[in-house]
Amino acid sequence: MSRGRKPKKSAKRSSRTPARTAPQPTDRPESALAILRRTFGSKERPAWFDDAIGRVLDGADALVTATGPRELEQLTSELIGAELHRALHDVREGLRFDWWFAELADATRRRLDQTAGGDTWRPAYWLLHGLAAIATPALVPTLPTRGFVKALHADPAPPGWLFDATRVAATGDVWRMRDASGTRYAVIARFAYPHDNGRHVLLLDIDTSGFIGLADVGIFDDEQDAAAAWRETVGGSAAEPEPVTDPDQLLCVVHLDADEFHIRGDEARPVTDNWFRSGRRIHELYDALRKRGMPLPQAANLYHDIDVSVMTRPFIAWCAATGATQPDPESVAALAEEWMEGRLPETWFSVSPGRVRFQLELIGDWIADDVTTEVLNLMPTWVRWLGERGGLAEPVLDRAIAAATPSSASR
Repeated sequence: MSRGRKPKKSAKRSSRTPARTAPQPTDRPESALAILRRTFGSKERPAWFDDAIGRVLDGADALVTATGPRELEQLTSELIGAELHRALHDVREGLRFDWWFAELADATRRRLDQTAGGDTWRPAYWLLHGLAAIATPALVPTLPTRGFVKALHADPAPPGWLFDATRVAATGDVWRMRDASGTRYAVIARFAYPHDNGRHVLLLDIDTSGFIGLADVGIFDDEQDAAAAWRETVGGSAAEPEPVTDPDQLLCVVHLDADEFHIRGDEARPVTDNWFRSGRRIHELYDALRKRGMPLPQAANLYHDIDVSVMTRPFIAWCAATGATQPDPESVAALAEEWMEGRLPETWFSVSPGRVRFQLELIGDWIADDVTTEVLNLMPTWVRWLGERGGLAEPVLDRAIAAATPSSASR
């Protein structure tokens, strides 16, 4: 197939390094300034920072009402998530979320310095602990500690559970589910605070219909509550949450596109609420599984060394067996390559309306030639083959086929 036909979006991704790899130990933490210089260099400071930081500091009074570490985490995540969501829709580019978090931490420390010794120090102090509870490992060094010490002399002293909020850890118990189409995953992991200060599960709702990303994030009491909520979101499924026993079952997490580079612009509010917390929890899950002797694999390049015959041969054979018009081999290879690139091998034979729409968007970037036209005409047959092969429910298959028809394609 002519490489000139390759869609721009796939080409852009194919040159990238894998999105996520297991966290690596460091000899010493970097200073906040060093992190900012290394990550952002001399790029211009975004204008949205100041107002967003001010709103978080002004809203920190609500954190003092928390009665435990999980509630503090949730309130902090929602307070921050509101500003990320606002920036996502108002600014849309040049967001620099990590940089903003580091400046928020520094501004919180300054607010604490200003209020220490008085009666208004608690909101800033609670906020610092909340930030420390959700900060990703790369951002932990940006959290100041000087202000913490000043407030410790206040009367009354902070509750003991406040110090446990930053020590939440994954237990290593993790479950996985897939929806009926096979393109959407639920990964459910259990976490616990020290000193019996509570436990919960984190639900990562991962959509692989397009680039692999978070569709939703949630915190629940246990895995059954999380599974029930996920089923309600994605539609009824007979699947039960199954314990993960093989690290390869979590490749959807390993390849998760969950950084600012992959922002689509339509992220749901729970995703922005948990922007930092989900990243932190994934690292904690990595650590817990490694300690259990089940380290997650390194991310592989999903764009290279793809054998399209894995799909082209059975498709052409199915066309012959069903009496369908024999397709042009070059067009089948072009379609298979586009369908497989960037996708988890486990989902190569999965089809959903969302995946069809995504593939048509990519094909819309191809050179307008006979092969491109043939691929578009071939798509409904390809989708029917995959749906029948996978036993996809008829209503879902009908929607996928409808999305695949040339009249539905937006070229």
